[in-house]
Amino acid sequence: MIFLNNWLLWGVLAFNIPLIIHLINRSRFRVVKWGAMHLLDPIVRINRKRVRLEQILLLLVRALIPVCLALGMASPVLTGCDNLAGNTESSLVVLLDNSYSMAAGGANSKFKEAVEQTNQIIKGLENGSDMSVIKMAGGGKPVLDEPTFKKS
Repeated sequence: MIFLNNWLLWGVLAFNIPLIIHLINRSRFRVVKWGAMHLLDPIVRINRKRVRLEQILLLLVRALIPVCLALGMASPVLTGCDNLAGNTESSLVVLLDNSYSMAAGGANSKFKEAVEQTNQIIKGLENGSDMSVIKMAGGGKPVLDEPTFKKS
């Protein structure tokens, strides 16, 4: 995987901002002894664990937001995917624009160029792959009723 905007990866360091805010604003409260406090002690102990867990989870979410934003803005691009697929069968659908604008130009029309490129794609398919060609003008009708298969 590569990133198209490497400089934006420095934005990952922005996860420190929520951490610093959390550490600065941690509430420090005084314990005030009063008469009925002994009745609330068990509830306070139970809630303290829950509140601490919630604060940690909230801090993690707040820290991951700038990290995900920086990674997304750095435009990640997967490379090497062609090595993962290897020589495997594939299915392919080619949509040909057979409108009148593609036929303009006579012998050197864009439609003939598109058909030639489609033939190159067919030659590059692996054995066992199937392909279907659909002409788009006039409602998108397939050229053949069944997809074609390339056999060895």
